[in-house]
Amino acid sequence: MNPAKALIFTFSLLLLGSAWGSEELLQLEQRIQKTSTIAEQSCLAIQTKAGGSGSAIIASAQGHLFTAAHAVGAPGSEVIAFDSEGIRHTGNVLAVQKELDVALVKLSTQRRWDAPCFGFSTVASDFLVAVGHGGGYNPQRKAPVRFGICLFTKNDTQIVTNCRITVGDSGGGLFDLNGNLAGITTAVTKSGKVYHVKLDCILEVFQPHLPGQLLTGIVEQPVEAANL
Repeated sequence: MNPAKALIFTFSLLLLGSAWGSEELLQLEQRIQKTSTIAEQSCLAIQTKAGGSGSAIIASAQGHLFTAAHAVGAPGSEVIAFDSEGIRHTGNVLAVQKELDVALVKLSTQRRWDAPCFGFSTVASDFLVAVGHGGGYNPQRKAPVRFGICLFTKNDTQIVTNCRITVGDSGGGLFDLNGNLAGITTAVTKSGKVYHVKLDCILEVFQPHLPGQLLTGIVEQPVEAANL
């Protein structure tokens, strides 16, 4: 079963016995499918010459990537990246913000990259999808997607979820069910709480290095777990 279908199947089981009708469930399934496809296509596996590895998310049509600082080296360091089709690319770290644990990479491949729209309205109880190359790059699959909810936000810089992640997911993306990128995964605690840096904080840090025009997300009512 591919990751998107597995996610949908698990989610459907969670909703059994809920007050939602079949039409609402169908609409939700369609949104999960759409978001999962966007997440998979925008996620790259990254590797460094020092042996580090992680995930990254396309941030611009020019080939900028958002990732976790601990997954890459210092500014100027070379990075190898594999896109959703398994094609190998190279790039360099442009900037690092260690306090937030985020970094900006620029790929050298000259092409138009399909960056996701950006979202800034995630709040507690929203349903979310996390994506990353957990376990490292595997040419036999696209980046797995994981489902969860926003437990709470912290210090205006982080979104905390229960999306299950593992080694290699750092630098991957967190998406709302409108398909908008909401944050970048940076850490997980022993209790299973996962920390993602909010997108607006990342943009504030790296704006001087980014193109003038970036996509902003659509405005639509988020799907909340509290509504179940």
